[in-house]
Amino acid sequence: MGVHDGHRARVRQRVLREGLSHLEPHNVLEILLFFSIPRGDTNELAHRILDRYNGDLAAVTSAPVEELLTIEGVGENTAFMLKMIPEIAAYYRKSLVKDGVLLDSTEAIREYMVPKFYGKTREELHFITLDGEMRPISDTVISTGSATSSTVDIKRMVEIAISSRATWCMMAHNHPSGMIRPSQRDASATKEAATALRLVGVGLTDHLIIAGEAMFSMRDSGIMPDGRL
Repeated sequence: MGVHDGHRARVRQRVLREGLSHLEPHNVLEILLFFSIPRGDTNELAHRILDRYNGDLAAVTSAPVEELLTIEGVGENTAFMLKMIPEIAAYYRKSLVKDGVLLDSTEAIREYMVPKFYGKTREELHFITLDGEMRPISDTVISTGSATSSTVDIKRMVEIAISSRATWCMMAHNHPSGMIRPSQRDASATKEAATALRLVGVGLTDHLIIAGEAMFSMRDSGIMPDGRL
């Protein structure tokens, strides 16, 4: 066993005892790099990667693969591993949501929706259909846009609502910029969708905007009193 192997073994034991919360970002990244770089010292590479992203580990895992590959020492295995971190976190959070969950409160909705947007660097618009007791029937990504916009396909949402025999539905999209307030475009699209869905007997209960762990509810804010516009 070499000096680096001994160091890795000690680090693993410490993390198993104490977790990661007390570590600095470069230490956490150093440990993650153990999985893609089986031998040697990963500390220098961890610093090099973080320096590119101003010490922001979340920015590292959200960066495009092509960009990560331009960093000296980052190969395909490392870039792939880094991109999988938010995906695994989202999958884990999703697995905690049990079948039959009721989306009948803001907190329940937050727990269900926020993980869907982990690591997303482009806007995604989700359309969630619900039964009469507010249980999810389907969750469809209606569109994926640029870092600042996605397209609202109202006709497709109506078709999904009808085919899933939904009673209620919700819209949700993310703002990768971190701005949590809805734009005028967001409000206008919501009004159009609510009107179209009402014509086929389906109620739009909310339009949510997700930015990191924060969630803005148009219903709770008063933009959609009683789940309607």
